[in-house]
Amino acid sequence: MKHIVMLVSVAAMMAAAMALSGVAQAKPISGSADAKCAKLAIKTLGASFNPSKYTFIGGTEGPDMFCGFGGDDSIEILDAGDIFLGGDGNDFGFQNAGTFNGETGDDSVVVNFGTISNVEHVG
Repeated sequence: MKHIVMLVSVAAMMAAAMALSGVAQAKPISGSADAKCAKLAIKTLGASFNPSKYTFIGGTEGPDMFCGFGGDDSIEILDAGDIFLGGDGNDFGFQNAGTFNGETGDDSVVVNFGTISNVEHVG
């Protein structure tokens, strides 16, 4: 019985320590597409992945709009009709077939088939 009480106490202390350190706490997820994106990231990247360091943005089957707001943001693929607004910081897009607006910073797009503005490096 002493061993069980000790194990329960240790488990409770570990859970409290993780909660205080932010290890097991993810940022709030606002929509079902965002939750689906978070689940896929956790499944794909495994147990060492810490979701609390990320904001999950799940798109739709149709056109989507993404806003970086600040910091160094990146997006891999923008399809036709998608819009990316980078905000302040060095923003990066790999393949753009939509609209990529880097705004301020040293921004770049590797492959462009769409519309770009405020981008210093293309190709």
